[in-house]
Amino acid sequence: LEEGVAKMRGRVVGHMNADHPGSLLAYARYYAGMADAASATMTDCTAKGFELDVVKKDGSVVKKVLIPFDPPLERAADLRKVSVQMHFSA
Repeated sequence: LEEGVAKMRGRVVGHMNADHPGSLLAYARYYAGMADAASATMTDCTAKGFELDVVKKDGSVVKKVLIPFDPPLERAADLRKVSVQMHFSA
């Protein structure tokens, strides 16, 4: 699983940052409980979840916020499906 996600890491991180900043912000607010998040940037993607750097409304930055996959990944191929489900849950 980790190897499969590692192969997609660069593409996923680039795509999410370029095309889905609203989803990243929703993940930070909902899954990390950061109601004061102003923006979020994905810095990593592992078999455990997305790692974000989150800028709060006061301008401070919280680095390496782990957003665990919900539900956990069973296969690397499930990453897109799970991330979309998480977006709609958030």
